[in-house]
Amino acid sequence: MKKITLLAAIGLYSFCLTAQVGINTTNPQRTLDVNGKIMIQDLGRSSTGETGVKMLLTESDGTVLGADLPDEFSLTDGGELKVSLGSATTEKIVLSAETFDTKNNWDLDLDGDNTDVTMIIIRKASGGGELKIRGIQGGTDGRRIQIINDSGYNIKFEEDKAEADPGNRIYIYTDDDKMDDYGACVLVYSTAISDSGGHWNLIQLDENKD
Repeated sequence: MKKITLLAAIGLYSFCLTAQVGINTTNPQRTLDVNGKIMIQDLGRSSTGETGVKMLLTESDGTVLGADLPDEFSLTDGGELKVSLGSATTEKIVLSAETFDTKNNWDLDLDGDNTDVTMIIIRKASGGGELKIRGIQGGTDGRRIQIINDSGYNIKFEEDKAEADPGNRIYIYTDDDKMDDYGACVLVYSTAISDSGGHWNLIQLDENKD
């Protein structure tokens, strides 16, 4: 009798170690499988700092998993989640010395080292008296760049020129198409603006005020 009781106890203990428990389901798929909403009465913090703190996410089948807090997120000791915008509010600026001539497909390295650059300051290194721009390489949907003319010479844009490759061409939505001596402009890239691929859209151009 004692042997039977001991075997039953061992079997029950083993079942408890391996069993899957279901709530509102007779076919649990995880160690704990809840078919319904979960409510937790107390979500107060039990410690301070962010070490070991994770976010709870769910996969498409309802499996709950923990994920590390992104670098932009921080958690106060009181349990308040804060988000830092970081570089989203900061302009990244580069200075580029250019040969002033005609640029059919101007390479500003937007798909290379300047991927996250938002402002490009242009100065003249050599060439003629005007920089003529017909197309710009490296456009991606929604990309916005500001070009500042700090050369003392003209920078002129030409619209939808065949000399530029499809996808690099420019539409002009400003009254002027040229920055005389100094000035600044804003271009935004869009793939929705035409049926022939993406275009850079010149949406703002400020000339130097003498």
